[in-house]
Formats: sequence, C-alpha cells, structure tokens
Amino acid sequence: MNDLIKNEEDRVPATVGITAVATRVGADVQAGLLLAKNYPRDELKARQRVVSRCGGVKLAQQAQYEYKRGDGTVTGPSIRLAEAIAQVWGNIKSGWDIVEQFADHTMVKTWAVDLETNTWAERTFRVEHYRDTKRGKQYLRDARDIYEHVANFAARRLRQCLLNILPGDVVEEAIEQCELTLKEDSKKQGPLPQQIANCLTAFEGIGVSRVQISHFLQHNVDASTQREVDRLRRVFASIRDGFSRVDEFFPVADQPDDGPKDKLGAALAKSKKAETPTPPPPPERKRHEPTPLAQWADYVQQETGRMLTAEERADLDKWEPERLRRAVAFSMANKFDALTEPDA
Repeated sequence: MNDLIKNEEDRVPATVGITAVATRVGADVQAGLLLAKNYPRDELKARQRVVSRCGGVKLAQQAQYEYKRGDGTVTGPSIRLAEAIAQVWGNIKSGWDIVEQFADHTMVKTWAVDLETNTWAERTFRVEHYRDTKRGKQYLRDARDIYEHVANFAARRLRQCLLNILPGDVVEEAIEQCELTLKEDSKKQGPLPQQIANCLTAFEGIGVSRVQISHFLQHNVDASTQREVDRLRRVFASIRDGFSRVDEFFPVADQPDDGPKDKLGAALAKSKKAETPTPPPPPERKRHEPTPLAQWADYVQQETGRMLTAEERADLDKWEPERLRRAVAFSMANKFDALTEPDA
C-alpha cells in the first residue's frame, strides 16, 4: 500500500517549484481540515449517495476503462468514476499542478487527501513532450498540444491517488452498481442491433471501421452479444480518455471480413483477379523533329541575327526534301552563312 501511495519510483528530487506547490496545497488542505472537523462525513449516507450517483447512465458508461497489456487486457475504475465517488464521499481534496516546465519535458505533481482520516497520496513525475506513434516519436511544439498531453498523464496519476485514499469496498460497490445500471439501460435502448449500430457510429467518430471491430471480436460485429457491446463501450471510453490508443485494439492492417471465408472461394477470387486483363500502356508520343527549312532558319537567325525573308523561304520550298536536308546539314556543319550544297 505504501509503495502505491509514495511511488518512490516516480519521485524526483525536491526543487523550488515543488516547494511552492506544496505551500499552496498545504494552505488549501488546512482550510479543508477546518470544514471537515465541523462537518464530518456520515458514511452510511455517503455510501447511499455513491450508489445513487452510479445509477446515472452516462457515468455508468464511463465508469470503467480497458487497455491491452501483453497478451491480455486490464480493466479498472476510470478517472470519471474516481472523481464522482470522491465528490459524494465528501471531505476529499485532490488536484494536479505543473511544478516545472522545460522545452522537452514537464514536471507534474498529483495529490489527493482525505481530510478526516489524514490519508494522503501524491505522485511527482516527469512527462516527456512527445507521443509514441508507429512512425516513431512525434515531438510536440504547440503549447495547447503540450498542455493536453500533460493533462492526460496527470489524469491517470490523479485517478490512482484518489483510489489510494478511497475505501476499496466503496469503489467495488460503485462498479457493481454501474454494471447493474448498464444492464438495466440496455433494456431501454431498444433491441441489441440498435445498440450495435450506436457503437459502430461512435467508433466511426474516432476512425475505427466496422471491419476492425469485427476482427477485434473475432466474428462479425452483427453477431455481438450484450456483454460484448458493453466491452466495446469500455474500450471506447478508454480510447476517448487517453488510456489507450486506437491501434492497440484495432490494428490498421486488419483485412475486410466481407470476403470469402472458405479456401475455394478465396482461390476463385484470386483466380478471377489474375484473369483480369491489364490495360496496355499508352503509346509513346513521338518527338516532333523540325524540318530542314526550320533548322536552317533557326541557324541563320542564331549566327547572323537576321531572319529568312519570304522570298528565301519560297525559293527553298522548291528544293527536293533530301537535297535540302543535305545542304542544311553540310552548311551547319561547316558554319557557312549561306546555304551551300556539298560537292557531288
């Protein structure tokens, strides 16, 4: 228990920034202690408020997260559920603060305290300013992107701090009530196909296709059970809250599930694809070669700076094409100013 609360592995040496944060947090806690002393919690009523709060459908849908670890999956109470329990349990203060910020990382402190039992949990940790992607590290430069990235990590640590000070049986009771709420709500949401359609619409909003969901379930999504629909909701909540990435559950390389399922069908499809004729390449365009007359006119203009007159052009048009070609080639090769025929 102590190692979870102290989290020595995540700690860093004390700095001026940590001292300033501790001073401010300490003042907030001192003020809260006076209120807690005057208005102590009634645990029976607090438990009833927790159960009542978990009767809400929206909270129940966000109550648990799920993410992959190795070959298995991990589930647990989400930050939304932890915050909701802390609010109705009463006399609990929590938060997170930026201790120091640098160009490449930010030092963050999360904390939670039960003002009646003096149970305190805190974590100080470092958040690097980059995201891990399939193409490697994506470094963050925009201030808003950095803040949202830091806030995402802070929410995870804050969740753990709250769970460390809240009674475990209260949290378990809240989860059970949320599952019961979802079960009752599923009856009100209409038939199961409608719930599946709603899930597909929600996942489309985060870039997950029907095919990817079918591969995740290992069968056609239309054959999903109520338990699987509830699991998809947990996965969606985990991705939305930043606990998981889309590609951890739904690899991009998934293939469509609408293709042939048997070997014969696959072979026929492959054969049909192979028989499809490949269109011939477009014919290569021939380069337009200038006529001997045009070649001579260009040559005269470049060498003498003058242009052939209309009379000269008319006279050369009377020549035989082969004779004109030889004369032009001979004159240009010898750099003659006048068109000269080679000796016979």
